[in-house]
Amino acid sequence: MTEDLPKKLEGRSLFILSGDSTLLKNQALETIVDQRLPGADREYGLSQLDAGEVDLPDIRGALTSGSLFAGQQVVVIRDLDKMPRLRQQKLPDILENVTPELTVVITCSPSTRGRSSEPNLSAPLVRLVKSAGLIIDCNSPTYTEWKDDLTPWLRQEVIRQGKSLAADAAQVLIDTVGADCDILAGEISKLVMYVGDSAEISAEDVRAAATPGEEQDIFGLTDAIGKRDVGAALALLPALVPAHASRGSAIPVLAMIARHLRLLWQCHYLQVNKVNLLSAQNCPEHIKQCLPAQHNIFDAVRGRRPIARRFSEQARNFNQNQLARGLVEIYQTDMALKGRSDQVLDDRAHLELLVISLCSL
Repeated sequence: MTEDLPKKLEGRSLFILSGDSTLLKNQALETIVDQRLPGADREYGLSQLDAGEVDLPDIRGALTSGSLFAGQQVVVIRDLDKMPRLRQQKLPDILENVTPELTVVITCSPSTRGRSSEPNLSAPLVRLVKSAGLIIDCNSPTYTEWKDDLTPWLRQEVIRQGKSLAADAAQVLIDTVGADCDILAGEISKLVMYVGDSAEISAEDVRAAATPGEEQDIFGLTDAIGKRDVGAALALLPALVPAHASRGSAIPVLAMIARHLRLLWQCHYLQVNKVNLLSAQNCPEHIKQCLPAQHNIFDAVRGRRPIARRFSEQARNFNQNQLARGLVEIYQTDMALKGRSDQVLDDRAHLELLVISLCSL
């Protein structure tokens, strides 16, 4: 996030922007360039190199050539992790001697080993930037049971684009689009245009105009089953499993249906025992031990009221015997999809029969 970044930039001229979010790297880069190259200086003082297309002599030349028409110069080396490590190791010798008028910005992906915030670059280069510059974390905001940085970021991004977000709209937007901040930023831009002169984006605006992410179609299906809405559930199946799809293509969808029914069973169990779905810490230990470690209802809810309310409402549509029968039918469908059944049907037909059965329990 870049709201406090300008203060961190002061007195530094060497930066690494490391992370999985292109949007956050571009926003951080814009902040640096705006600070170092005001007004017309940007046209003459900004140089950008793609590390996948240049070599060390090109980088050395860009760092030492200077600018005739701008007092400050910013050199951006994009995707330096594309350059072999042995060549990267020669960069510190070049960077240690840059002039005070030069700012160097390096972008890269996060490391595939260790902490995800560690740049995927050679160790000598990372050590140099840690000691003499600044590494800016541009990973997507965290969105887990224990820490939610995404919702505050979402609200800040809406404000940055000139609107405000209704209290219940943030969760609806995340539920609809997913937790990828690059995709969310695009959806926010679309919603800003959609609401026009209105100062606020409402949850209804999100439902009307936001495009569901690919992963959200499956959640739409499982929610429709939880609501016993057979028409809505069947309408979503063709996008997930096309007609005459290859054998086995429906198994991942079946796994998500099974997961949802297990979550509803856990929710029903907590309701019977009068346990608050919003707080795992207040759940009695003997009840908590009855819940599975994998696909745990508290992990799915993460203290979010709209999610808790949705599970609670759906769980009330079933009793324990119905949920047990539903899991048995899922098992039988799994066997059929793996060819262990007398029914000769394609994958989507098997799922259609299952959906009708689950909604009719």
